[in-house]
Amino acid sequence: MNSVNLSPQFKKYTSRSIWSIILFVFSYLILFIISIQLLILTGWIAYKLILSHPSIATIFISLALLSFAGFIMFFMVKFLFKSNKIDRSRLIEITRGDQPQLFEIIDDIVVKVGTKSPKRVYLSEEVNARVFYDSNILSMLFPIKKNLEIGLGLMNGVTQTELKSILAHEFGHFSQKEMKVGSYVYNVNHIIHNLLYENDDFDRKLVRWGESNAYFALAIAASIFAIRQVQYILKEVYAILNNNYMALSREMEFHADEIAAQVTGHAPLQESLLRLDFINNALVNVQQFYQYKSDFNTISDNIYEKHRIAIEVLSTKEKLPKIHNLPNIKLSDLDKYKISKITIEDQWASHPTIEQRYNKLTELNIATKESMHQLAVNILENKESIEKKMTELWYRDAPEIHSPHIQTNNEFTKEWQADFEKNSSPKVYNGYYDNHKVSPIDISQPVTKSYSTEDHICTHYSDKCVKTTLQVAGLTQDIQILEQLESVNSDIKTFDYDGIKKYRSDIPELKKQLTDELRSKEKELWMNDQDIYDKLTSYEQSINSTGLRALYHSYISYKTETQAQQKLYKDLTTATQFLFEGGIIDEVQEKFQELSNLEVFLKEEIKEMLKNNEYNDQIMPSIRADLEKYVSRTWQYFDTQIRTDAVQRMLLSINAFGQIITEEEQLREKKLLTYQSEVIDTILTTPQEHSEMPDDDHPSMTS
Repeated sequence: MNSVNLSPQFKKYTSRSIWSIILFVFSYLILFIISIQLLILTGWIAYKLILSHPSIATIFISLALLSFAGFIMFFMVKFLFKSNKIDRSRLIEITRGDQPQLFEIIDDIVVKVGTKSPKRVYLSEEVNARVFYDSNILSMLFPIKKNLEIGLGLMNGVTQTELKSILAHEFGHFSQKEMKVGSYVYNVNHIIHNLLYENDDFDRKLVRWGESNAYFALAIAASIFAIRQVQYILKEVYAILNNNYMALSREMEFHADEIAAQVTGHAPLQESLLRLDFINNALVNVQQFYQYKSDFNTISDNIYEKHRIAIEVLSTKEKLPKIHNLPNIKLSDLDKYKISKITIEDQWASHPTIEQRYNKLTELNIATKESMHQLAVNILENKESIEKKMTELWYRDAPEIHSPHIQTNNEFTKEWQADFEKNSSPKVYNGYYDNHKVSPIDISQPVTKSYSTEDHICTHYSDKCVKTTLQVAGLTQDIQILEQLESVNSDIKTFDYDGIKKYRSDIPELKKQLTDELRSKEKELWMNDQDIYDKLTSYEQSINSTGLRALYHSYISYKTETQAQQKLYKDLTTATQFLFEGGIIDEVQEKFQELSNLEVFLKEEIKEMLKNNEYNDQIMPSIRADLEKYVSRTWQYFDTQIRTDAVQRMLLSINAFGQIITEEEQLREKKLLTYQSEVIDTILTTPQEHSEMPDDDHPSMTS
C-alpha cells in the first residue's frame, strides 16, 4: 500500500496534543509531590500528638489528620487501579476455523495496512465495526493486541468490498507510527477523565468514613475542599489537552479513511458511509417491532432475516435506486435517516461529519480496486445459526415468554408492509407527514380569503418544509435523550453533540438551547399547517366539496381529549421500568405499590374503551377478551417473588391501551390526509375550472 502522507494539520495537532500531555503531567507531578509532603507532614504531627498527649481523643484526632491527607493522596493515585473492561456478554467470538472467508479478508487488510492481526474477533448485533481492547495504566507502557468487533447489522447492509473498506479504516488508526500518538492520547484522555469525573465510588467512601466519627467528618470536609481545588487546577489543564485531542481525532478519521481508500478505493467507503444510518434505522425499526410484538407472545427466532426484509421494504417505500442490490443513498438523503445529533457510544473520538468525510474521499479520487459485490453477511459459515444465536442474546434481557408464536418471514413481511401502508401518506405530501403530526391549528374562524391556482399548495410540502419536520423530530429526540442523561439513574458523564464533546454539567444550557430552537421550528410548522388548512378550505369551496373542517375537528379534538390518556400511558411505561431492572425485595414491593395507584386509572380508562363503539376496529376480539379479563379482578403481582403471568397480563394491557389510542389517532389523521389529497388532486387536475366561480357541476367529495 502506498504510504499516506500526514497533513500539516495532523502534525500540528499531534504536536499540540503531546505538549498538552506534558503540561498535564508536569502539573500533576507538582500536585502529587505536594500530596506526598502533606501526608508526611500530617503523619509527623499525628505521631508527635500521640507521643505528647496519649489518649483516645488524640488517637482519633491523629487518625482524622491522616485520613485528611490519606484521601487526598488516594485521590491522586486512584486512576492506577482503574481498568476499562469491555463487556463481551452480548458478543459471539469467531475463529479462523469457524469463518475462513472472513479471516481471509482480515488477513489481506492486515498485510496491506501494515498492522498486526487482531487478538480476537467478535460478532455483535449492531450496525457498527470497531477495534477495541481492555485498557489500564499498563496499556500505555506495553503494546496490547487489539480485538475486532463486527456487527451483524452492518454485514446485512454492505457488500464484501464495503465491509473490507470499513475494517481497513478501523485498523488504519493503528497502522502508522505517527497515528499511534493518537492512540496514546486516547488512553491518557481516559485516565485523566477518570481522575476528574469518575469519582462516585470515591465520594461514597469519603461519606461513609466521615459518618463514622465527628473528627473524621471534619477531616473529610477538609479533604473534599482540598480535592476540589486540585480538580479545578487539573480541569484547566485538561481543557487544553481535550481541545487539542478533539482536533487531532478529526484528522485521525480523515487519515484512516485515506488508508481504507488505499486498500479498496474511495467509492466503497463512501457508499457504505451514506448507507449506515439507513441500515441502522431499519434494524431499530425491526427491534422496536418485536419489542411490541413480544407483549402479544410473538417473537422472531432470527431478527436479521427480518432486518434484510425491512431494508428491502424501506428501499421500495423510499423509491431508492439500487447499487449492488442495496439501497443507493445520496448525500442529500442523509437528513432522513440520522436526525439525532447526540453520540454516546464511541464519544472519545469526535468524528467529522459524514459529509466532510465524503468530500475528503472524493478529493482522493482513488479508483475502486476490488469488486466483491456479494452481501457481506453471506460470507459467514453457518450464517443462520449465528443469526439465531445473536437473536437469543438480543432477547436475553426481555421478560420471559411462555409458548411464544415464532413469526415466519412471510407473516412479518405481510404485517410490516401493512403497517407501512396504514401509516404512509400520499405521494403529493413529499414525506411531510412522515415525521410530523398535523398541528392543532385554529379552525374556529371561517376562511374568507380566496386562493388561486398560482398559490400552489405543493409549496407547503417542499423539501425545505420536510427538512423542518426532520429538524423538529431530531430536536425532540435529543431533548428526550438529554433528560435521560440528566436523570439520577444515568451514569453517563460525557457525550458528543454535533461532533462537539459535552459534559453532564452542559445539559441544562444545551437543553434550553434545543428547547428554544424546537419551539421556533414548531411555530414554523404550525403556521405552515394553518396556511395548508386555509388554502385547502378555499380550494374545497371552489369545487363545491365539504368535509375538510369536520375531519380536522375530529382529529384535533381527539388529540386534545386524549392528552390525559397519553400521559397515563407514559407514566405507566415509566412506572413499570423496574420490572426489567431487578432490585431488592423491599424496593420491588414499594414500586408495585406506586404502580397500583396508576393501575386504578388504567382500568377505568380501559372499561370506557371497551364500551365505546369508536374503538371497535382497534380492539380485536382476542385483545378484547384479554382486556376484559384484566379489568374483571384485582391481580396479585408479588408475594415472595414476582408472579410472571399476572405481570405479563398487566404489561400486555398497558401496551394494548397505548396502541389503541395511537391507532385511533392514526386512523383519524389518515382520513384527514386522504381527503386532503383528494382535494389537491382535483385542484391539480382541473386547473381551468376552479379559478372561476364554482358551479353545481363540480364533484362533491365525502370523507
